[in-house]
Amino acid sequence: MPGRHTTPKTGAEPALSWDETRIRLLAERRDVIGAIAVNTLGRSDSSGNGQESDYASIDQIRDVEYSHREALNRRLRQLDEALERIRGGVYGLCAECGGRIVEKRLASDPAVSLCVRCQAAAEGGGSPPTL
Repeated sequence: MPGRHTTPKTGAEPALSWDETRIRLLAERRDVIGAIAVNTLGRSDSSGNGQESDYASIDQIRDVEYSHREALNRRLRQLDEALERIRGGVYGLCAECGGRIVEKRLASDPAVSLCVRCQAAAEGGGSPPTL
């Protein structure tokens, strides 16, 4: 779906075209992959001088690195899923209820997959609408 698209309800053009959105997603994906590589390759495996306090510090550092790497991997999955939604022609539709995700939300984070109501429900703030 190259070029600009229109929203079915209003016929208005969105803030970003499919191509611009795809380029933005791909650029962030490249950055995330780079950060994953730096995080993985840059981690320290040294065990210090063998003191118990050093081991605790190393464990804490590894925990932080692991959490950061997991967050990066989650973001990479979100970006890949958004790119797949573009290819599948369902980008901009809520993965839960099928409704439209507002343009401002997509402009803020082009990888979002849920509308505001379904996101709130997923976070425990309510129940998703029934179809």
